[in-house]
Amino acid sequence: MIDRLLRRIYEYRWQFQWRSVAIDALAEGVVVVQHGLICYANQAAAAMVGRTPEQVVGSPRRDFIDLDDKSDFSQPLLVQAPHGQAAWVRLGRSAIDWQGQPATLVSVTDVSAQVLADESLRKSEERYREVVDNAAEGIIVMQDNRLVFANAAVETITGDRHDNFIGKDFISFIHPEDRETVIDRITRRMRGEVMDPRFEFRIVKLTGQAIWVQIIGVRIQWDGIPSTLYFLSDIDERKRAEEALRNSEERHRLLVNHASEGILISQAGILRFVNPRVATLAGRDAADLLGQPLLRFIHTEDHTVLIERFRKRQRGEAVSLHELFRLVRPDGSIVWIETSGVEVPWEGAPAVLSFLIDVTERRHLEENLRRTLSEREAILQSTLVGITFAVNRRHQWVNRRFADMLGYEPQELVGQLSLMHYPDEASWQRFERKPTRCWHKGCPTTSRCRRGARTVASSGWRYLAPPSTGPIWARARSGPIWTSPPASRPKKTCVWRWKNRPSSISSSHASCP
Repeated sequence: MIDRLLRRIYEYRWQFQWRSVAIDALAEGVVVVQHGLICYANQAAAAMVGRTPEQVVGSPRRDFIDLDDKSDFSQPLLVQAPHGQAAWVRLGRSAIDWQGQPATLVSVTDVSAQVLADESLRKSEERYREVVDNAAEGIIVMQDNRLVFANAAVETITGDRHDNFIGKDFISFIHPEDRETVIDRITRRMRGEVMDPRFEFRIVKLTGQAIWVQIIGVRIQWDGIPSTLYFLSDIDERKRAEEALRNSEERHRLLVNHASEGILISQAGILRFVNPRVATLAGRDAADLLGQPLLRFIHTEDHTVLIERFRKRQRGEAVSLHELFRLVRPDGSIVWIETSGVEVPWEGAPAVLSFLIDVTERRHLEENLRRTLSEREAILQSTLVGITFAVNRRHQWVNRRFADMLGYEPQELVGQLSLMHYPDEASWQRFERKPTRCWHKGCPTTSRCRRGARTVASSGWRYLAPPSTGPIWARARSGPIWTSPPASRPKKTCVWRWKNRPSSISSSHASCP
């Protein structure tokens, strides 16, 4: 009987020691609380508060954790440790007998890492939620063509509450003309085809207005189901600007292509753009001009002037607004060109925008006029009759014969008052006043008006010069033309009528007896 009792005691002590060793080896903390004091704490529980089991046993429970019957053991609790340290733990409790007295067995699990991870995840989710909710772009998630998520920006873009999107068919928001294209792209993407994730289409707002949007999609898993995440941007204003730009470019293209002036752009002397008029002037196709040096099509005698003009422009010096040069066509014919230019940027580099006008006909007219004037000047200078044109009684032009008759050089008379070759001012006033009054009135000079006056040469010789003249009217100047035949004795003067300009002097003279 005694042996059996001793054996039971031995077995009990052995089981108790084994259980004590097992409890001490647990990763979870184990604490026994009785009458508000900690009666037992294993190694793990003591380590959570930075102490040894011996230091914990006998300490009040409230020094480490505040518990009562209302404490929520389903939530982690904060355990204070020395030196300001703390640990988050999850508790479990059960009633036991400890040394014959009621006690509470408390299991303590350190969940600090989990709590910190959960807190980090919560903050991360809050940040991402703020980003998504405040994003300027609409963000939607679509599963099987149905919307399962939409952020607040979708409301701004579509004019409908974003909550109303959930569960709806995304295709119903797309403009009818664009639905087929969008469905095809979505289907191909869901099949896993590689394609540009960005495309543009129109959606219909709640008000019925159609606007352009750009969408970018990526494949994701949403609640374990293959889905597509789309970013939606309102590009309606940009599309309208692009349309306006296209229309503007089209109008400018029409203007440039149908301009009567040649328009070209050159960079460092190389042709980069020519309109059809330039091709016509050069007698070549536009494709044959592009990429070629401009000087290749210009007469060699004009190269120096144009090269110097280009160098001045490069140095920032002022250049003439207009310049003349000759284009040489493939058949050898010459086209005279008047050009003006301005510096512009072209494809990121400096360039010169030039305007070309065909002045070939004008040059021919000028040459003919110059030749005609030269011929008539030669005739007027070689005639035996002295001729002068006066405005406000000042000589504007005299031929050499008239100057010789008075003993002057032509340049000595031009600009001078006719007073210089009259005997006195009274004679000058009397002689010219009446004829001047007549041709100002438009009436022919009379014999009374043509009563002679003596003209004085530089040598002092005097001769009679009875005037008879008609006016010449010009835009800025008007006056009579006088003609005087050579005479060794006083002779009556024949008067030529000048009409419009010196080159149109009438060959008939008036009242020559």
